[in-house]
Amino acid sequence: MALLTLPILAIGRRVKKLSRESQDRIADASALAGEILNAMPTVQAYTRNGRKPGASPSARKWVSPLRSNARECARR
Repeated sequence: MALLTLPILAIGRRVKKLSRESQDRIADASALAGEILNAMPTVQAYTRNGRKPGASPSARKWVSPLRSNARECARR
């Protein structure tokens, strides 16, 4: 009986460890995906703001340097 119990306990512990690691990786991926999806409307608003015909001049002044900095970073 003891010969059966020891391998079962060892396998159970290993499965538990692997399951926990897998769940942690899934949680990290879900958190990253959530952050990216939540940031999309913000990025879209910033890029749309400078192109909008009725946008205020102060908004265009603020968005313009952001675009030039993004272009410089993209060139590097």
